[in-house]
Amino acid sequence: MKYVVLVLLVKLFSLTSFTTFKSPIPIPENKKAFIGTWVSHTGFKMNIKPSGTADLTQNNNSSNPDDVKLSIGVTP
Repeated sequence: MKYVVLVLLVKLFSLTSFTTFKSPIPIPENKKAFIGTWVSHTGFKMNIKPSGTADLTQNNNSSNPDDVKLSIGVTP
């Protein structure tokens, strides 16, 4: 009985999670300047895509003392 209840709870959680996750919202026209690759001097690189998603990577080999903070600058 406990197994059945546990399985039902997991299925209910999965169903509600899948229905509440929404797809990304495309970047609005007035925010298009933010699309592109942003690189910080601390080793972070963020690629913002027009679809509303972003890839964030970090250079783990950076020996910069400012690694504890994220300082993003605009790159061409």
